[in-house]
Amino acid sequence: MCVHLHLSLDVLLHITNKRTGNQKQNLNNKKNSMKNKINSAQYGNEPFSPKWPGVPYAEDELLPPFQCRTMKKATLASLYFPDDNVETAKQHLRRWMAYCKPLTEELRSMGYNPSLHSFMKREVEVIVKHLGEP
Repeated sequence: MCVHLHLSLDVLLHITNKRTGNQKQNLNNKKNSMKNKINSAQYGNEPFSPKWPGVPYAEDELLPPFQCRTMKKATLASLYFPDDNVETAKQHLRRWMAYCKPLTEELRSMGYNPSLHSFMKREVEVIVKHLGEP
């Protein structure tokens, strides 16, 4: 294996050293022109721009805006914690709700029943008001 790799490198070096000066210059010119095209396409006419070339995550543009509606607790929890499984996400949401005393008090005054499997539209609106959009 080592001998074969060594021979392959020698062959590559031999081929690259065989090129004439004009061929090397043409190859370098092509590489530089491609780099310039890429830079100008991404950053305008500047050779380099420190600005971020666009939205960091393109999939964020594809997400529909969040709508407050009646939804199951598992659905809302998975929106807040998309990387966790459903049961863990529900536990995390319950803890967030318990730690936010104004949220708990407002839900209690509305007649929130923690044993139900879904949130009413008004309850979702209150949760989003206190915890922010998922």
